[in-house]
Amino acid sequence: MSRALHARRGAAAIETALILPVLLTLFGGTVDTAWYLYQRNALVDAAQAAARAGAVTGSQAEFATDASAAAASRLTAEGVDPSLVTVTAEESTGSTTMITVTLTLPFSPVVGLVPLPESLSASASAHYENTSAS
Repeated sequence: MSRALHARRGAAAIETALILPVLLTLFGGTVDTAWYLYQRNALVDAAQAAARAGAVTGSQAEFATDASAAAASRLTAEGVDPSLVTVTAEESTGSTTMITVTLTLPFSPVVGLVPLPESLSASASAHYENTSAS
């Protein structure tokens, strides 16, 4: 009877050894993908806030400063280090003036088992609103 019990324990150990790497790879991939999506959503949110802040600034000459400050504030609230983010604010004129903010963040995975992009980028645009004239 004890010989059959030892055979079952041995089979369980072999099955565990075969399935554990697969489960750990799936878990690591899930963690990396979730971290990627979280940082991407934080970057999109910060780009939208920065574009809005740049669009409602009182001075059209200072929209880039206001946009950068808004992006840094939003990223800090999301737990992303704003010093790692590159902020580009551009103004385009035409029939209306548009403020476009692009944020770029280098991405480093937590586990590194899933091939993901090396950087994240998000862009948002808003119409410039002259709030100083009332």
